[in-house]
Amino acid sequence: MLETIILWLIIAAAAVYSGRNIYRTLSGRTKGCGCGCDCGEERTSPHLQQELPSLKDKKDKPGK
Repeated sequence: MLETIILWLIIAAAAVYSGRNIYRTLSGRTKGCGCGCDCGEERTSPHLQQELPSLKDKKDKPGK
């Protein structure tokens, strides 16, 4: 009986935590860059700012 109550409390806590994170993500209530650095500013993380190589240039060149 006690094990069942503990199990349901753990499941409920996980559901509340997941629901809160989904709600905050969809509503835009989170602040910061999302990298876990507690920057407090709206900005993207540095690895997302890198340019991707252009695929158009590779299509125009003859392949080897």
